Amino acid sequence: MSRAELRQAIEGPASIRDARFATRLLDELLNEVADQPDQLPVLQHALLRTWDFYQERGRQGQIERADYARTGECSGAIEKQAEEAFEKVDQKLAERIFKSLTDTDTKGRRVRRSSSLGQLAELAGLGPDGIGPIKRLLTQFQEGGRHFVSVEDPVKSAVPEKELRVHLSHESLIRKWPRLSKWVDQERGDKEQYWELVRRSKRTGSLLSGVDLDLALKWKRELKPSSAWMIREGSEGDIAAVESFIAKSETAVRSARRRNGLVLIGIALALVVSSGFAVRGRVVANNAVPGTLRVTLGGCPVSLRPNSRGRRTA
Repeated sequence: MSRAELRQAIEGPASIRDARFATRLLDELLNEVADQPDQLPVLQHALLRTWDFYQERGRQGQIERADYARTGECSGAIEKQAEEAFEKVDQKLAERIFKSLTDTDTKGRRVRRSSSLGQLAELAGLGPDGIGPIKRLLTQFQEGGRHFVSVEDPVKSAVPEKELRVHLSHESLIRKWPRLSKWVDQERGDKEQYWELVRRSKRTGSLLSGVDLDLALKWKRELKPSSAWMIREGSEGDIAAVESFIAKSETAVRSARRRNGLVLIGIALALVVSSGFAVRGRVVANNAVPGTLRVTLGGCPVSLRPNSRGRRTA
């Protein structure tokens, strides 16, 4: 897009509504987006929010830089608006949904992927019919000029509601919203760990122990992977293999700990018994001479023998 075309794209919608951009702001916008096609969706979002703020102050005068600054500008508009929406919703559910609407491709790039409303409900652990909370949450990311997510038009698609497709409006949301970027990376790590568990579960005679088992249990505890999640990432056979593999590994470690505990108890008892025999042997040896008793006084060994009156003397 040339600079003239970009200028028309910025000024056109405003001029239709009898509004104009201040020259300084227009030049700044053109410079920000020049030769950066990735910035166009970001600019579109920032301009929609700029228009909202311009209307709030009664559309007096030109659209000024102060209106644009309230959006967070191109550099921060998306993050600012996404965080505002995030604060109004069930945050754990939001994390599940946005992780389900993103992916990492074979080149390691964070990208969009679509899901149906029903899939999102299942992936969030709500069941295929639990789309109500999903729709309410998505609405927060559509209202107020945000337009971060798109839901397929039910009239045009003519499919059941739970089959309506949902996707991010543009990938710049992934790059410009740090929280979402972090979620995408976490999801990639969870998938990598899942596939490592799949591979290890198929090795004959291989079980997890030590740090590997601790990591697998932590992965299962924190991710709480639903069957829908694992089916999406693998197959039903892989799910059963991974769950059985972790359970068998945990059982084997517990059994080994019990055996080790019994061995330690046996060793301790053996030491006690052997110590008792050693003490008895020393007493017998010390009193081998008839009528003589050896004792220790002040750290020095002393032999006591009976005198003519039957009393023992040193």
